[in-house]
Amino acid sequence: MKKWHKILGISLICLLLIGFGALVVVSRKQAHTLVCNPTQEREPIDESPADYGMDFETLTLTTEDGCELAAWYVPSKNGAALIAQHGYKEDRKTMLNEAAMLSRHGYGVIMVDLRAHGLSEGDMITFGLLEARDLEAAYQYLLTRPEVDPDRIGALGNSMGAVTALLYTAQNPNIKAVVSQSAFASLQDEVATGVEHFTGLPAFPFAPMIQFFAEREAGFSADDVAAIEHIHEISPRPILLLQGGKDTLIPADSGQRLFEAAGEPRELWFDPDLGHVELDTERARGYEARVVAFFDRYLLASTATCWKKANSRASSEHPRWRRMLSARRDSPALWHSRLDQPRVHQVLNRRPGTVQTGGAVNENGLGGLVERLFHCAQLIGVELRFLQVLYRNRDHL
Repeated sequence: MKKWHKILGISLICLLLIGFGALVVVSRKQAHTLVCNPTQEREPIDESPADYGMDFETLTLTTEDGCELAAWYVPSKNGAALIAQHGYKEDRKTMLNEAAMLSRHGYGVIMVDLRAHGLSEGDMITFGLLEARDLEAAYQYLLTRPEVDPDRIGALGNSMGAVTALLYTAQNPNIKAVVSQSAFASLQDEVATGVEHFTGLPAFPFAPMIQFFAEREAGFSADDVAAIEHIHEISPRPILLLQGGKDTLIPADSGQRLFEAAGEPRELWFDPDLGHVELDTERARGYEARVVAFFDRYLLASTATCWKKANSRASSEHPRWRRMLSARRDSPALWHSRLDQPRVHQVLNRRPGTVQTGGAVNENGLGGLVERLFHCAQLIGVELRFLQVLYRNRDHL
């Protein structure tokens, strides 16, 4: 009898070891698939902004760590621009719908293939950690555009692109507003839900093992890319969160959790009937109205309104707001010095017919005059609503 007990015990131990070994092998393989996206496995980019009626430029950006990124830029017509960021194992063509919508309202849009995506360099995905450097490269490019006001740059992202946009906005105080659709609150949530969706395997015990091996292969910690831990750093800049209640890729309560962790001003649009990144297509009209109104309010609002809001929210840890407020009350001598800026003279001295409009030359003298006045007003910190209206319709003047 003791012999049979011994044989049974050894057999049980062997089965447990085999099972654990299989768990390790499967988890490690899934982890590798999770964080790697080799070029040969990526989908071709078979669309461009031209297919949506947009003028655009094709760019190659270089990040601070030397990674070359492929990108498109649609020029701004209203002085504001947005970084539009795609999701996990997708590419910039998936942001063309959003870009076309924003371009119709005058916004410039830069769409970047994140590292290890599309036509960009790299094979390893870090879920927003190193990808934040890619958004920094996009931001630095926007600063070189003469038609873009540096104080009117925002971000918009879907899924992992939304997480990256939130993390980057928390790092860069010059991003003035951000829209996030279907962002996961933490990587742990994403892995647990994604394992079940993509592989059919149970979240336990596979999700913790997959996360363990993914972190070691890609060289990062899940805590580093937990948007829920950093979203409060964005305040007092505004956030609009979008979430579907039938999302099967991330927990459906992700939007609510991020909303509760965020500071003011914050908005949440939750639709219980939609899945992952579906609001822009399934609720296209409402999406356009709400997202454009959000960016109009915070990127195009009159200077007086911005100062009033800033005054109510400014605190000792935000010296930039205090400088803006004090400048508003300064003497005529300060305004004269602003008007005497070299950039103001450069814009005013442009000849009619040399003003760049969305990549084309505006040959109409009145339209060119309106454009020059609009950019001068931006440079000296003054905005007039009627100038905005004229500027948007300058090609018809």
